[in-house]
Amino acid sequence: MTDSKAIVKEAEGWKMTAAMCLSEFTIEQLEEANAHLRGMIGLKNKIKEFCADNIKRWHDGHKEAIAERDAYLRPVEEAEAIIKAKMGEYRAWEREEIKKAQEAAQAQQRAEAEAQRKLEAQSLKDAGEEEAAAMVEAAPIRTIPMKAPAPVKLEGTHTRTNWSFELTSKKMLIEFVASNLVFSHLLDVSTKECNKLAKAQKENMVIPGIRAVASETVVAKA
Repeated sequence: MTDSKAIVKEAEGWKMTAAMCLSEFTIEQLEEANAHLRGMIGLKNKIKEFCADNIKRWHDGHKEAIAERDAYLRPVEEAEAIIKAKMGEYRAWEREEIKKAQEAAQAQQRAEAEAQRKLEAQSLKDAGEEEAAAMVEAAPIRTIPMKAPAPVKLEGTHTRTNWSFELTSKKMLIEFVASNLVFSHLLDVSTKECNKLAKAQKENMVIPGIRAVASETVVAKA
């Protein structure tokens, strides 16, 4: 059975070895560095094997704990979603009722003002003041906006308005950003897709604004 202290000691030893590696650029030192590198890969495999059982046990335990928690939470969260949806429907109905009440109040004010204006105009006509009556009839009717009643307040609960966007035309957005570069952050470059393209086309990739870049990576096996 591998001892954890021995693994730590061996790993620290490799760290010191790596620091002294390739002090001179010679073929001999390169081959020696390669041998060290392969030894390190072997130690990495040994460490992974040594820790595998504990990781699996802890990982399985973590998954079981999460699953147990989710099983307890699921019916409560489903009930919460139902209540929130119904409360949202109530708030929408409440807003509509307030709007209807405001419109009805405005209509009532207008009707009363119209009736009063007719009385005043008729009174002026009866007095022979036709011009004044015409001015009264031509005057615009002004109503006082009704102050909307506050929505019902609930302890510990409030309504939050959330805003998000919906893409209606990718072409129009691109054209707008091209003409207004201050909004260029709205068109974030997809690193994943660009890398896929670079791997596929390599030096043949020719797209204005991006280029394929090659870099070397040392790959070793034990």
